[in-house]
Amino acid sequence: MLFYWFSADRPNTVGIDNTWWWTGVVIRLAQQMRLHRHSSSTLPQCEGDSPGLRRRIWWTLVARERISCISQGRPCVIDPADCTNPMPTKEDFPDPDGIGTSVFLSWLNLCDIVGDIGTKIRRDLPFSEIASGRTLIQWVENLPSSLHLPIGGERTIFLHPEVHGIYLTYFSTITLIHLNKCTKLFPQASTAAVVAASCTARIFYDYLLRGSLRFLAGQAGWYIIIAILALAHSRRVEGIGQAAERDIKILQAAIKEMARLWPSSRMFEEGIEKLLNMEPKEIVGPIATMENCPPSLDRNDSLSPTDSIDWRAYFPFISAETSPLIGTLLFNSPAMAAMAVPEIDLAFTLSPQLNNFLLDSEMFELNFLNL
Repeated sequence: MLFYWFSADRPNTVGIDNTWWWTGVVIRLAQQMRLHRHSSSTLPQCEGDSPGLRRRIWWTLVARERISCISQGRPCVIDPADCTNPMPTKEDFPDPDGIGTSVFLSWLNLCDIVGDIGTKIRRDLPFSEIASGRTLIQWVENLPSSLHLPIGGERTIFLHPEVHGIYLTYFSTITLIHLNKCTKLFPQASTAAVVAASCTARIFYDYLLRGSLRFLAGQAGWYIIIAILALAHSRRVEGIGQAAERDIKILQAAIKEMARLWPSSRMFEEGIEKLLNMEPKEIVGPIATMENCPPSLDRNDSLSPTDSIDWRAYFPFISAETSPLIGTLLFNSPAMAAMAVPEIDLAFTLSPQLNNFLLDSEMFELNFLNL
């Protein structure tokens, strides 16, 4: 499909030969074909046509646009209120019980959640990290056993690229909703965001070991930079700085490989290296990680369960062996293990600031600060 079209320029370069342009073209073509509308007719309009195929095509478009919009901070073309074609079911696929079918249907549900979160952030609508978090937790709890992420051990015995891939979207969304701008260079990350970022690093580590990065779409570069932003300040926290640095190095190696194929990843590689070099390296104490941050984000803060959620519910598949950072952060610190994720005021919209970076990588640090 045309929305997989390779972009030779950065996403914010105006043109008619990039992913954003072709996504809009194919969406309008699909709407012209009325793929967004439910049809009671079971008669094929052309050879090979079927209601199930139309649902699969349309909802692939919906999902892809949701991911593109939240990563680039742009408005969606598709309005759910205009759509009456329901989500596909496993009966709409040639192999209803295949793992590919399960991956696709779970990915659609996740992208629907991502789209709702992205719309609220982009339009500055009332937004609850706790409500969004619970929706994500419900999603991961309802996954079939075949889609459970096998990162509980030190090594991943069997890697299913598509299964790992849907979790990149999941972890990036967790990271995004649990970032709060209270520092000069980087947004402050709560424990949930840091753990999600470390899980992202683990997935890319598995990809790197198997030489599989070349099969990922350009969107992977955005997942990498979101994770690095969450891990940046963890480098300065006593006891976990070295482990956080390890995860950042993994992600930098991944973005370097992605940069060989994708201009957007090359741009991210240059910008994030500059920012990491600007970030102070001194070690701070284990309690307060940064000055002027909300007290509820302290590592040892205790919160009322009535206004927070247990962040461990996001990660039912992790263990002390998942990564050194997770092992230290979760299992060697009783105070941290008992801490819940606070509901914080989302004081910034990350995606538009990354968009500013796309416009002028030389001024990335200035654009990112002008929130």
